Formats: sequence, structure tokens, C-alpha cells
Amino acid sequence: MEDLMHSERIDSWPLPVFRTTLPNGFTVITMADDSGLVDMKLCIAAGAEHEKTPGTAHLLEHCISTGETVIYPERLSALLELNAKFNATTSWRSTMYDLSNLFPDEMLEALKQLMTLVYDDPFSHKKIAREKKAVIQEISDHTSAQSIARQQFETTQVLHVSTRTQHSTVMGTAATVESIDAATLELFRTTWYTAKNSALIVVGTVQHEHVVELAHAATRQLEAGDRVRLFSFDTFTPGRFTFTHPQNTPQLNIVTTLPSGHMVHRGVAEALCAPDGILTHVLRIEHGINYGVSIGFDPFPSDYAYIDIRSKQSNLERVETTAREILRRPEIYRATAERTLAHFKAGYAKNLLAKKQTDRFARVHLKAIYRTWIRDSWKTIDVSTELKELTIDALFTEMHRHLNPDNLAWIQIRSSD
Repeated sequence: MEDLMHSERIDSWPLPVFRTTLPNGFTVITMADDSGLVDMKLCIAAGAEHEKTPGTAHLLEHCISTGETVIYPERLSALLELNAKFNATTSWRSTMYDLSNLFPDEMLEALKQLMTLVYDDPFSHKKIAREKKAVIQEISDHTSAQSIARQQFETTQVLHVSTRTQHSTVMGTAATVESIDAATLELFRTTWYTAKNSALIVVGTVQHEHVVELAHAATRQLEAGDRVRLFSFDTFTPGRFTFTHPQNTPQLNIVTTLPSGHMVHRGVAEALCAPDGILTHVLRIEHGINYGVSIGFDPFPSDYAYIDIRSKQSNLERVETTAREILRRPEIYRATAERTLAHFKAGYAKNLLAKKQTDRFARVHLKAIYRTWIRDSWKTIDVSTELKELTIDALFTEMHRHLNPDNLAWIQIRSSD
């Protein structure tokens, strides 16, 4: 493999991670363990952010991953005969095709079939029409409480992407999906599904050199293309918004930028929203004005955190007032935060140990490796060290940095019933 452009080992991960860049720009990343199994993730650094017609990236992923291509029976059946689990997801910045539960000697055949399925299979009009119906139904069903908040939030032009406002979900709308044709799908694939825009991440019982050889052979004909430029999603307009929705549990959503890849911000989330966290304790135990508190991270299109507080409709104003007071002076509840942090650190360490003992340790880091690649920043995280060094003062510093009440979006969602 003397023609490789770049190869390196990253030592700071719990298990050795190797990365090699092939001559055409295709990236191969591996993490080896002794599980006796292989999981692979083919990542394309393009998603809803890069499309002209909303829903194109997601529909393309559907057409590929559900086998809705002309030669689907041969390609996907070959994967299923290996007893592999095949799944795919589309986000704002990326599309991922996952193959898991493979034995090492099945990797060659699985990789060949996956590469052909993703990069080369043509589309039929009949199959595209069938997938459009499935996606449109998915859009119709997408009405969870948190998605309502995101759709309302993002479609009010609070969230800004460069000079345009992003549509509410990666799925697009029924109208935009219906307008997509085979030529639109193929243009998106030839533009963005390129070597420099792709990475194969493999974890399991593998040798890095062997995976590189397989990937090198499978991608020789793949166009190099250009690495995509990631837009900036770091700004949004703070404020207070109220929406109504039929049959929806009344709730307060607090939206902020909170990087999900760092342990300190996971600690912040736990200190605030765990069952014994500050928000939960004060709102429920001291005031009895909420049903539950949860937090969800949305790393794409940006590192947004959605804090969801459910309550009676008549209590929403009190919930918001109390939450603002807590976030303005969280140090008042230092004892509660210290207790929650201790529980979080002990529980996280225990989970890491359990996964390590059940040969699933590498897989819990697969998503982190992928995010590192998509951001093109190899500042890897030593989870154990970072967890040990996490302090209550560090949490309060980050709370003031990211959760100043005046810099947040406060969204009340009321029931119209």
C-alpha cells in the first residue's frame, strides 16, 4: 500500500484507532477488539444541509437502504444472507449506512455489496414513487412532542443557516418530496457521494491493513470529488415563543447550544435534568409544578440541547419563571448538583466497565469516531480521564457560558384542546 496518502494511529482512545486516507481521498478508520464480530459504518459527509430540494438526501437514503433500486434483490439479499443488520440514517450534515453483526470472514463480500448498493445502483421510477409514499407517511407521523418544538422553533426563522433558514426536518415536506425525480437523486449522489466525502469506519475483530486493502480495491473507480464545507450553525436568535398544538402535553422547551461531544456538557445535562438533578428537584420536589424533565442533544445541524419540561398548562408560567431563576444562579443548589455529579460519574464508569466486559466497548465509541471525522477535528476524548477530572466548578462555569437565561430560546407549547 505504498500509494497511500496518509496513515496514522490515534493513541488516546480506550482501544487503538487507526486512520488511513487512500489516494482518492477515501478515509478508512478502524478500532480493533476481540469480540469475534465486525460492525461497519459507511459515512457520507453530506445530508439535508447540502440539498437544493428539501428531502432529497433523506429520500436517496431511503431508496438505497430499503433496497428500492433496480438490482435490490441481488445486492441486499446478499447482505441479509450474511445475517447482517443493515440500517441507514440521514442528518443535516451526513448520511450513514450501517452494517453490523458480521463475522470477520464475511467482511469482504459485505463491503463489496455495500459499496455497489450505495454508490452505483440505478433507480427506477416505480421504486422511487413507492419510497416517496413511505417518506410522506413518515413526515405525517412525525409529530412527537420534541419534534413539534423543533419544527416550530426552526420554521420561525430563529435558527439561521448562513443566509437561509433551514426547513424544519431532514425529511422535507410532502410537497418537496413529491417533486423529487430520479435525475435529482442521481445528481445529489454524483455530487456528494464521492471519495473525499466518504469514510468507512470499522470496529471489531479486524486488522487495519486488511480493511484498508479491501476498501482500496472497492473504491478504485470512485470519483475523488471535493470535501464538503460545513456551514456554521452556531447562531440563533434568543427569545420567548408560544405555540399551540392539539392533543399535545403542555411543556416548556429551552433551546441552547451545548456541545454534546464533551463530558463536561454531559455532566451539565445530568446535573440539571437527571431524576435527582437541579431542575427536576426544585420544580418537582420543592414546587410540585412539573411532570418530568428531560434533555435531548441534537448534534446536527448544530450542538443544540433541548431541555423539555412537562407540566400542567396552568403551571407553565411558574415553570418558566422558576427555571430562569435556577439557571441564573445555579450555585445556590450546589449540594444537589454535587450529589447528581457523583451519581453520574459512578454510573458512567460502571457502564463503561460493563460494556468492556461484554466485548461492546469499541461499539460505544463508533458514533464518537464518526463525529470526529465529520467535524474533521481529531481532538479525541479520553473518556476515563475526562470523567475523573470533571468537577462541580467546571459544570457551573459551563452553565453560565451556555445557559444564561437571556441567551436562550424559551418555547412554551400549549395544548389547544
